[in-house]
Amino acid sequence: MSRNAVRDHRHIEHAPIRLDAGSANNDVEPVLSDVEEPIQRSVREFRGVPHKADDGQGRPSVAGKGRPGATAADGIEHLAPDYPWPNRRPDRPSEAAVAPGVLPPATLVRTNTSREAEHSPLLTQRIPAQAESSPVLRRVLTGLLAAALLAGATWGIVTLRDPATLPIRAVKVEGRFTHVTAQALQQAVADAATGGFLSVDVDAIRRAALSLPWVHSVGVRRVWPDTLRLTVTEQTAVARWGEQSLINSNGDVFTPDPSSFPPGLPELRGPAGTEDAVLSRYRAMNEILAPLKLRITRMELDERRAWRLSMDGGMELVLGREQAEERLQRFINIYPALQAAEPPGIARVDMRYSNGFALQRKVVTN
Repeated sequence: MSRNAVRDHRHIEHAPIRLDAGSANNDVEPVLSDVEEPIQRSVREFRGVPHKADDGQGRPSVAGKGRPGATAADGIEHLAPDYPWPNRRPDRPSEAAVAPGVLPPATLVRTNTSREAEHSPLLTQRIPAQAESSPVLRRVLTGLLAAALLAGATWGIVTLRDPATLPIRAVKVEGRFTHVTAQALQQAVADAATGGFLSVDVDAIRRAALSLPWVHSVGVRRVWPDTLRLTVTEQTAVARWGEQSLINSNGDVFTPDPSSFPPGLPELRGPAGTEDAVLSRYRAMNEILAPLKLRITRMELDERRAWRLSMDGGMELVLGREQAEERLQRFINIYPALQAAEPPGIARVDMRYSNGFALQRKVVTN
């Protein structure tokens, strides 16, 4: 719809139409038709409705014309049925009577709906330009935002990794200790616990704590803003390995100061790399001997892979290289009889014989 049509339409909306009281319908019709045509044309152009068929006189047909007794007022009433007319009873109390000979102003109610906006030429004229510029603008804004975020993140990482930013000021130690102290742990990790909150080397701190012989495992955690928290698990020794070392429940050998060795531990010996095998055999054989009230105090696996045991009563048991479990079971079967027959006690039993054993008694000194 052109702008001139819009101006004409607005002018028509507010222009009252006056008729002489004595005018006939056929005299009024041309005047009404002149008013009605731009109104309906404006409505159709506004709503995107095509023009109606010609009435044969070069003008669009008017709603209501063509019916017997129809007048041009019917067409206007069809366009604005809510307005009162002289010959019509008001349907609502709000409708007021109109003075004879005066037609009310024809008013078009314009609703700004999305459907009308889609069909409105005035509203759609600028859409192509917006459609072309909006994606470009969005891409530019998205690129700028991404660049700003990347720059901010880079600055933050570089700043926080600076050792001078948020330096570590405290090291807290947690755990149950018998052979190690929190002070010793703090001193051990002091050199590694330098730098900033994010730049500190956690692995270096863990290695420094594990350098203490009695430390089995260490967990290192940062606590905002300037603290390191160490969760320490101490070693649990189950036996001595040789004369200078200890072995834990996992078969790992560690070497603390001999003065810190727990008393009463059994002694295990064997070639390098056999720690786990010797510990497993010790546990199995010690459990088998428990019903006889015998406890292994020393177990040795020599270079020839021969087994030799020492009991808490001083008795030595030789099992040899092969069939160590079977020979141990034969010893268990004969031990009660040997104990009854040898009051002084047994010093050594050699079970390497296939059909017997060799027995050595204890020497009794006066």
